[in-house]
Amino acid sequence: MHSVNPTLLTSRLQRQIASAYGRPGLSVLCLLLMFADTQGAPVSAIGIGARDCSAFDTALAQESEAALDAYVAWAQGFVSGFNWANVRQLNVTLDAPSMLSAMADFCHRNPESKMFSAMQDIIGRNAR
Repeated sequence: MHSVNPTLLTSRLQRQIASAYGRPGLSVLCLLLMFADTQGAPVSAIGIGARDCSAFDTALAQESEAALDAYVAWAQGFVSGFNWANVRQLNVTLDAPSMLSAMADFCHRNPESKMFSAMQDIIGRNAR
């Protein structure tokens, strides 16, 4: 039985889409996958994005610099992916303190939500 490298398959799929539709086609696919309405199906997020806002609120209350740095780093990576992939050429340009403040505001209002949902909200409010 042969083992298949998932990264190789993803790279191959990206090259096929890019050659068939160009970079805009790949960007459209990424956005569709990122914001697709899956009729109520839960969105699969990994890492910090899968954590509840209540965990973020705890890190904020404890002033855990290491945890808060990890949240902001994850959020900045998520936003960088959005900025790169979107075809409408919108960008989110929040600095680290503004990102932290936006995350805190969302999570205070939505403690049961996932950090992934917080970032979708932040992007929706700040993409220009």
